[in-house]
Amino acid sequence: DWSSDVCSSDLDRGLGADAMTAYTHSLAQNDPLFAVVSGFFNAYLTKAGGLDRYATPESKLVSVGDAYQSATLSELSATATPSPTPGDGETVRVLAHVIAITSQYAPTELLYPLTLTGVGGRWTVASIDRAPVMSTSNDPVPIVTSSASK
Repeated sequence: DWSSDVCSSDLDRGLGADAMTAYTHSLAQNDPLFAVVSGFFNAYLTKAGGLDRYATPESKLVSVGDAYQSATLSELSATATPSPTPGDGETVRVLAHVIAITSQYAPTELLYPLTLTGVGGRWTVASIDRAPVMSTSNDPVPIVTSSASK
């Protein structure tokens, strides 16, 4: 029984820490990269189709079909300022905040770390990353609850 190993006072020491990500550059909706990522999620998460316009063949990504009725990119940030016209092989890492609507009309917030690469002067999705890029220049910020200050 785990409760014999943990005192109730141990549970009141806080919730952990906020670790900062490395996505420090917010991208506006009129940024070309925002349009690519927005189109990618519409093709990837809905039955809209056309994923091949947004993802590299090497990514081996396939659409999840009609998992959601719609997918809207609400926020996009990058680890560096992306070039409007990337060179072949140029990469940028982004963190996408997506609002997807289920078949029951329930909004679902999704968060995707992506790597994009330049191909023929335009950005394409190279991969959905396993984890977001974490900052190496910021220490984690402890989360302190009011009960932790006792």
